Amino acid sequence: MTSESEAGRCGVEIVIALMIIGTVAAATISKVAGVLEGSRTRGAAQQVASTMEFARQYAVSNSATYTVTLTGATIAVSCTATCPPGAPSEPTTAIVHVDAGIATSVPVPPIAFGPMGTAVQPGTVTVSAPDAPNWEVRVTGAGDIRACTPACT
Repeated sequence: MTSESEAGRCGVEIVIALMIIGTVAAATISKVAGVLEGSRTRGAAQQVASTMEFARQYAVSNSATYTVTLTGATIAVSCTATCPPGAPSEPTTAIVHVDAGIATSVPVPPIAFGPMGTAVQPGTVTVSAPDAPNWEVRVTGAGDIRACTPACT
């Protein structure tokens, strides 16, 4: 009889141990999902900031005005004033992870850079996801471009 009660106790202990492991695993998976979502949001914000930097560099190197056009899912750079022949541009490109729940705001009017690298039209693009902190790409009148969480100064 003793061996049967020990086996029963052992079975209960195994079930309890498995329940504890399952609970810890479930909590860990939700944390990992949040970290991945935050990483995707940050990646999309960095892509928007890099494209803004291309626009600023094009404006300075071509002594022209360049505008960044966002649709919420795509981003493009084009020369919009005093454009030299064959002025470079960045074609419409999908913003990474938009299909995974990432969303970007669309500044109105669009952000534009003048020949001196200053922002003719400064603005902020917000990159958001349901389970992650928002990121902002801020363009100042001086042409400074910064990607950060809204808490940054």
